[in-house]
Amino acid sequence: MATSIKNEPSDRSKDRVQILEDETKLLKNDVQKFLSIIASQTQQLARQEKILNEIRDERNANAEKKLTIMWIILIVIVMLVIIMFYFGIPNVNSDTMLHLTTIVTPVKLPFITTGVKVRFTMGDLGACVKGALLGAAPQTIDLSLS
Repeated sequence: MATSIKNEPSDRSKDRVQILEDETKLLKNDVQKFLSIIASQTQQLARQEKILNEIRDERNANAEKKLTIMWIILIVIVMLVIIMFYFGIPNVNSDTMLHLTTIVTPVKLPFITTGVKVRFTMGDLGACVKGALLGAAPQTIDLSLS
């Protein structure tokens, strides 16, 4: 009987060791599965990031093309206006009166807004533009309000 009592604890310890080894193998398998899932998701995220960067680059390229086209159109229009004024096509001289109707709000009475008709000549406007381009002190235009 003494031998059977001694065998039982060693059998129990072997069984416990076996159970622990089996659990360890299961945990290792679970860890490997998790690592493979993480690796596949990392690869998928990298592919998605690459696709998003390509889409962003394409949109930026299209926006730059549109901006370049708009600048070219603006430059062409400015050149046409300059050429028209140089050759005198609109027949605008310095005595030509411009009438402008605008909405104004006085600084001291910000709750009042009203329409105002303003008249000034092209000569006055040209003098102000030339002064601004030459860096001279700002000049005011004598406006006649009506």
